[in-house]
Order: sequence, then C-alpha cells, then structure tokens
Amino acid sequence: MAAHAKKDSFIEVWRGIAVFLVVYYHYVDRLPPSAYGLTHGASLPFYSGKMGVLIFFIISGFLIAKSLNYSKSLADFYAKRLTRLWPLFIAASVLIFASTQIFPPPVVESGAKEFYNEQRTLSDLLGTIFFLKDFGFEWVDGVFWSILVELKFYLFIGILAALFPKKFVTVFASLAFGISFFQLALELFVGEAAAPVVRMMNGVLIAQYLPYFAIGTLLYKRDNSPLLTINIGMLIALAAIKIVANPNMELHGTVVFIMALTGLLAVDGLLFGQRLFVFLGKYSYSWYLFHQMIGVTIIAAVAPVHGLDAAVIAALACTLSIAMIMSQLFEWRFSTLAYDGLYRVFKKLGLDKRPVGAGAEGVQTGG
Repeated sequence: MAAHAKKDSFIEVWRGIAVFLVVYYHYVDRLPPSAYGLTHGASLPFYSGKMGVLIFFIISGFLIAKSLNYSKSLADFYAKRLTRLWPLFIAASVLIFASTQIFPPPVVESGAKEFYNEQRTLSDLLGTIFFLKDFGFEWVDGVFWSILVELKFYLFIGILAALFPKKFVTVFASLAFGISFFQLALELFVGEAAAPVVRMMNGVLIAQYLPYFAIGTLLYKRDNSPLLTINIGMLIALAAIKIVANPNMELHGTVVFIMALTGLLAVDGLLFGQRLFVFLGKYSYSWYLFHQMIGVTIIAAVAPVHGLDAAVIAALACTLSIAMIMSQLFEWRFSTLAYDGLYRVFKKLGLDKRPVGAGAEGVQTGG
C-alpha cells in the first residue's frame, strides 16, 4: 500500500507540474502584452504551455491502461471515462460561456496569437458540450481541444482492448508508432501536396499525439521493449518540430523558468513533502478547464493598474479557487448518477458484451 501511495503521489506531482505549465503559459505568453494595455510582458516568461498538455497525455496513457485492466467490459470502461470528464466539462462550458457574455475577455484579432476574435453563440455552447468541434462548432474555450483528443484516444484504445484484450498495449503502441511515423514522413518529405492527408491523420487519428499516449501505456505495462524506444524517438522528433516552429521560444528565458520551477519543486519537496504539487495535481483537471478565459479576463482588469506580475498571481489564486469549488460540486458528486446513465446507453449498444481487462480474464478462465 505504501508503494501504491508513493506511485500515486508521483503521478499527482507530475499532474501538478503539467497543469501549472499550461496555466502559467496562458497567463504570461498566450496573449501579447498589448492585449492587456501593457508595453512589456511578465518578469518570468514561459513559452510552451503545450509541454504541459503533452505530459498530461503520457500520464493519461498510463492511467487508461490501468483503467482498462480493471474494467469488466467496453461499456464499463467508456462509462467510467466519460463519467470522469463530462459532468465537470459541462459545468465549465456553461460557466465560461456565461462569464464571457457578461465580462468580455481580451481579444487579439489576427496574427500568431489570435484570440477570441468572435463571440461564441448558444450553438457553440451546445457544440462544445457534445464535443462537436470537428463539425464546425467553436469551443467556448480553446483549451478544450485536448479533451477531444483524450476522448479519441479512449475510443481507439477501448476498441483495441476489446479486440485484443491480452495484447492491446502492444497493438496500440505499434499502431501509434506506425501512424505517427507515416504522418511525419508525409509532412517532412512530401510537404504541401500531402497537407490534406496530414490534417486528416492529425484530426481524426490524432497521429501527432499517439506516441505520448503509447509511452504511458507501455510504462504501465513495464514494457521496455523496442516499442518504448521507438515511440520515445517519435516523441523527440515531434517535440523538436513544435519547439522549432514556435516563433516566441527563447532559450535563455526558458532555462530561467525551468530553474525557477525546479527551485519551487525543491522547496515543496523539502519543506512540504510535495503537498503543493500534489494539491495542484488533485485539482488539475478542474483547473485546466476553468483557468483560461476567466484568468485572462481577470488579468485584463488587474494588469493596467497593478502590473502583469500581480495580475498573474491574482488570476492563479482566483481560478484555482474556482476550480476547487467546481470540482467539489460536479467532479465527484454526480459520478454514480452519470455512470449509471452512461452505462445504460453503452449497454443498449451491446458494449457490455465486449469484455476487456478483468472481464476478459473472467471469460478466459470461465469465472
């Protein structure tokens, strides 16, 4: 039990790191200082919030492989995963939509940092709630794109777990490498002629993110085969492209930020037993959902008077408080009701008859 608690603590710390990277980036570098009526940015900039999202994807691969291992059927797995995401996601979508109607966020109309240049409508809210971005709806908050990526990952690996209950990690990791390698080869060596295919592979098959999920699943299975090595190779290649393509990336500032973050982690570990980042990890999903639109609106109100650094601190404190409250109200409170309803839906689709994990073990042993 002690080892299990230690492993859970390690995962929560990395969740805390990941969400902090995302939130801090959105507050100090997602928008130009001019969007807040300022002439200069934060004292400690950070240039790549996507790094935090990619860490989340690795963690997700680990935890989803574990969830599948303890699920009795595909219906059970899908119901559990949607129950974990959907109630709080709906609450966040509604609250953010309402808040942006009352308190318009800052707008950047064009350029690399274009932001909220069109007000969202009720149809966008409905499209967001049902994850319909691929059908032409706009997210009420742009950070929600990664939730749809997660859902596609759940869909794919669930199907593989039903088809190959004993080997789904190996099959998924093999496909992840093959699909991402092919997509990247098209992008690098064919170029614009392959752009429609590349967009399809990234949109439908989430090709550019598959190796991150695959690494997590392989780590859960403690599989140190060549599959782990080649997926790490793809991760490095894909990450290098993102770094080079980022026009705002600045090496000195990035190193200074990483040193500051490492120092904060050291203080948290030595003085508080990692409680700060474990706490952030506990509320990471909720904070991720609520932080951006509400946070940048707070910064826009505070920064012209007190400066960007003070405004960022205010936004961090306010949005984390909102995340804690909303998590308590929605993330766990309706879990049983949501699971029962979703399970009935998936049962009607016959997915309760598709064993995975513990269910597959029962079928094979006659139990």
